[in-house]
Amino acid sequence: MSGRPYRFDLDLLLNKLQNAVIDPVAIDPTGGDLKEGRFWYNTADKQLKYYDGTEVVALATGGNLSEAVTRATAATNPGELLVSGGADRTIATFDGRGTEGLIKVGTDGVAFLADAGTDYLTEDSVNYLTNKTFDANDVGNSISNIEVEDFDPTAMADSIDTGTDYQLATADIIKQYVDDSISSVQSAIASIGDLVGAFDASSGNLPTDGNGTAGAILSGDFWRVTVAGDIVGLGHLEVGDALVAADDGANTAAQYFVLQANITDAVTSDGNASTDMAIARFEGTSGRMIKNSGATIDETGNINIPAGAEFQIDGVNVLDGIDESYVQVDGSGNINIPNGAQYQINGVNALAGMNKKFAASFNDSTDWVGAEAPFTFTVAAATHGLGATQDIVLSIKDSTGQTVEVGEVIDASGNVVLSSNSKFAGRAVLIG
Repeated sequence: MSGRPYRFDLDLLLNKLQNAVIDPVAIDPTGGDLKEGRFWYNTADKQLKYYDGTEVVALATGGNLSEAVTRATAATNPGELLVSGGADRTIATFDGRGTEGLIKVGTDGVAFLADAGTDYLTEDSVNYLTNKTFDANDVGNSISNIEVEDFDPTAMADSIDTGTDYQLATADIIKQYVDDSISSVQSAIASIGDLVGAFDASSGNLPTDGNGTAGAILSGDFWRVTVAGDIVGLGHLEVGDALVAADDGANTAAQYFVLQANITDAVTSDGNASTDMAIARFEGTSGRMIKNSGATIDETGNINIPAGAEFQIDGVNVLDGIDESYVQVDGSGNINIPNGAQYQINGVNALAGMNKKFAASFNDSTDWVGAEAPFTFTVAAATHGLGATQDIVLSIKDSTGQTVEVGEVIDASGNVVLSSNSKFAGRAVLIG
């Protein structure tokens, strides 16, 4: 079966059906397959058809328009155009033989030659256009011989800074703006501080000489750390870090800042090794060092605890006190709990609230109720025993195992009522 069958009316609630294909068939349906309003596309006849309750009706398609358009008469001469004059089907004629131009139809329905240069543009005509769009976006198209003088002066901007929307800027204005921008960038680059040199941070002291006059420290002066060390107020400096003066004459830690090349205060691992699938644990109190743990977790979420470890909740081994005469653990670690027992954590049944399921079969005759469609099949709450009302998921299949769509209603008591426009045999699976 190529698609999922629907045995109940499909209500789109005024929503659009997009990218749909009308049912293509090689032979028109007959007999019980016909229902008033059914439509299809006949691939042999290349026609769209429907059933009106009595017969199959074909819509006019392709060149077969004889039922849709009736020609009043035929033209008698080449180049003669026939135009319907109204409900009486009188014919107005236009003879364009030997005359070039475009055809225009007046308010009286009569066709005549349009006036070149007035009704349409020609190569030599002069026209003023309002609210028109020219699209030259194709290979070989162009708009030529347009100069600055051809534009309204108000369309030209005096400068980039003062220009408004839709104004044009000439090349000299653009060049001036670019030159000014480059000058600003060059000034900004020139204001960046200079590298003073290497810095040994192992002494714990701040720099004493900069790039200023007589070795004065200037704002922006910076040093590259070549020997690691700690400076009070700045922390640990690693090799490759940059120490930057924020003020002229900086001589306190508050007047410096550090650009880190080695991020040592980020969370890192113990060395470079790690165990695949291992659950990470923090080492120490800094919160910056993680190590492997003995426990692992796989891609599906299964957690494996190594031999000798305990599964604890609030520091208590949850497996303590299990009576082995009732609970059994096999060699693979699977735990078997006898029927009627509960798997509890801190006295609470860990399996409470888990999904339950119920399945029921139905035939294609007596299990369905109703003298005419739609027919109903009901699974009472007392029958499925899921203990749920609205939180029930349904899956309906026919006798071939094909999933089908039917109408479904679950009332406040949990009774499930299925509706179908035809009786069929199958199974209903309920999950609650």
